[in-house]
Amino acid sequence: MVDICITIPTILIVNMEYGMTGRKMIAGSMIGGMKDTEEMLGFVVKHNIKSDIELIFIQDVNKAMKRLVENKIPFRFVIYIGNTLKPAA
Repeated sequence: MVDICITIPTILIVNMEYGMTGRKMIAGSMIGGMKDTEEMLGFVVKHNIKSDIELIFIQDVNKAMKRLVENKIPFRFVIYIGNTLKPAA
């Protein structure tokens, strides 16, 4: 597989017939590339910027979803799955 990085105009017209053949896909990111991400993370660390999140465990996902539906959350949930992963054999 070959990845090609291109800039796409703000308004994009796609011929779906072309996109549906040969397993072609268009993907993008609003955050930039690896260099931009590293620069942003460095800025965050330097200025001690924190995110407003609530860390939940996987077994609490249903409770979190209920709160989400009821609009009873002031910020985002982050699901901690580290304790659910098993080491590779």
